[in-house]
Amino acid sequence: MSWTAENLLADTAWMRELASRLVADAALADDLVQDAWVLALRRHERPSRAWLGGVLRKLSFTRRRADARRAEREHRHAERSTAEPDAAHALACPHGRLMEVLR
Repeated sequence: MSWTAENLLADTAWMRELASRLVADAALADDLVQDAWVLALRRHERPSRAWLGGVLRKLSFTRRRADARRAEREHRHAERSTAEPDAAHALACPHGRLMEVLR
């Protein structure tokens, strides 16, 4: 298949529709489409819609997983910070870590 403007526009519209179904946020859907096109343009031939769809699904899964992990890290950090204000300071300075171990 060749890379024509018509093909690219049709595929982009199709990809936006699929990305919008995969994620609720329109801006995130646009980001997924852009990321998928970056990967597609690295290929020497025009990718099929099956390939593009797979890439979009993988990108959305990876993004959800990364967001969930980030949220969990932030939640753990917030719990630590609010539970013991001195503990947050102790973790922030090297000597404080030593004092924590010695307690």
